[in-house]
Amino acid sequence: LYDPLKSIFQFSVVINLILGVFNIIPIPPLDGSKMLSTVLSYEHNQKFEAIAAYSFPLLLLLMISGVLSVILSPALHLGDFLIRFFVMLLSVNL
Repeated sequence: LYDPLKSIFQFSVVINLILGVFNIIPIPPLDGSKMLSTVLSYEHNQKFEAIAAYSFPLLLLLMISGVLSVILSPALHLGDFLIRFFVMLLSVNL
């Protein structure tokens, strides 16, 4: 029972961290673009909004080029660290 629960925990931590980091990328349909638009001036915000039509091809380009994996790799390392840390805590308390 311990191993399946550990795998489920590991998978859920990694998926949530990847989705969280992916969502803060400042490309228009994602939440990171809304955060960035709040700190931009009006003129820069208008230029930034103009790239919204190209957001899907831009995301595809990031995935194909491997840049997205570079952006998401810190989340994977953090997830691995958190999993090892909590597994160590659970094994000490058991």
